[in-house]
Amino acid sequence: MKAERLRKIPLFEGLTDHQYERLERWTDEIDVPTSKHLVNQGAYPHEFMVIESGTAEVTTTARTLRTSARVISSARWRCC
Repeated sequence: MKAERLRKIPLFEGLTDHQYERLERWTDEIDVPTSKHLVNQGAYPHEFMVIESGTAEVTTTARTLRTSARVISSARWRCC
């Protein structure tokens, strides 16, 4: 994903130009179909997922915890 697009995602605001360049090299953009299962409870995925548009449902033991497009707060995440 290009740095120009990453700059528009609130999660990444405040990064330096160098950090945006590094993040650009590390990211891939994918389109995920509706109802696509991304990760299992208890699994340790190697991916960090950011939802640019749309929503995700987070469940545990078959119970819905949250449905949101903003799963991660930018105040709690640090890059590079």
